[in-house]
Amino acid sequence: MGTAGRLRRLREAAPCALPARTAGGQAAGQPGGQAGWRPGWRPCRTPDARAARVRPSRAPQRDRRSETIYKPASLVGHGGRVRNPTAVDQLRVSLRGLLMVVLPTQVVAAMGDYDDRGAVSDPEILGRLDRLAHELVAFTAAARPVREQLIARYA
Repeated sequence: MGTAGRLRRLREAAPCALPARTAGGQAAGQPGGQAGWRPGWRPCRTPDARAARVRPSRAPQRDRRSETIYKPASLVGHGGRVRNPTAVDQLRVSLRGLLMVVLPTQVVAAMGDYDDRGAVSDPEILGRLDRLAHELVAFTAAARPVREQLIARYA
């Protein structure tokens, strides 16, 4: 259904909310074929008009908070030419906004930390990645029972 059909259906549902159109396609009372509202027009406030404009959601809404709440997360980023931890600051704020627990170990690499294939080759970065992975696994295992209790109580 095109735009004209949708406008016709809305006009039938709420005739006071839409301007009438003339045979030339322009809104009634509008000079030069400009469609729009006439000065002083207000949309009608009848329940039928509101029902025509608002569609209820057909899909049931899932509570997605329990998917991220109290879940541990680690930060890994690329700082550009230098290893700059501000590369992951906004990510930390975003994850905390989702009520995730951001672990203190973070890894930020720079341009010189990669080899020709694009893999990390700097031993310092590899050591931090190893520490980060062990910390994430240990914290997840330790926090799993507590996380389930907190979700059951507060979510």
